[in-house]
Amino acid sequence: MALTKVRSDGISSNPFMFYGRQASDQTIPRASTTVVTGMTTHEIDPSSAFNGTTFTVPSGGAGVYLVKAHLTIRFNDGSDGETAQLYLFANGEKCSSRFQNDSTRDTVYCPLTCSTIVTLAVGNTIYMSTYSVDNDGGTSLTFSAGTSLSAYRISL
Repeated sequence: MALTKVRSDGISSNPFMFYGRQASDQTIPRASTTVVTGMTTHEIDPSSAFNGTTFTVPSGGAGVYLVKAHLTIRFNDGSDGETAQLYLFANGEKCSSRFQNDSTRDTVYCPLTCSTIVTLAVGNTIYMSTYSVDNDGGTSLTFSAGTSLSAYRISL
């Protein structure tokens, strides 16, 4: 059974998918888990189920989803990133990606990626959060050009 049709412009007509890239950098307090928000740039959301932070599976949308999260942390206080963590939550399951730096210098940008395939029921949610530590005690930022969240239903 085919789930999608491709329109003449090449865009899939699957209503159970979404994509959003972060519109602006987000400050991440030191050593604090923070939900990543504001993913409204180039947003694609045919079912209106993604609010820029959380996707909630809409009525008729239950099935198996391919979920991807991309996060870039920018250590803006002295280029001394120590730890960066990405947490992707889908149906209560956590997928994570971690960067650990034993050095106290030369880390400015830290790209992290998670992907998973998960079965979702109506009302289940997808979102991501991050945790980071900067050696000098400063904050870090999500780098908006490298931060996005997406999912695509691949099967019923």
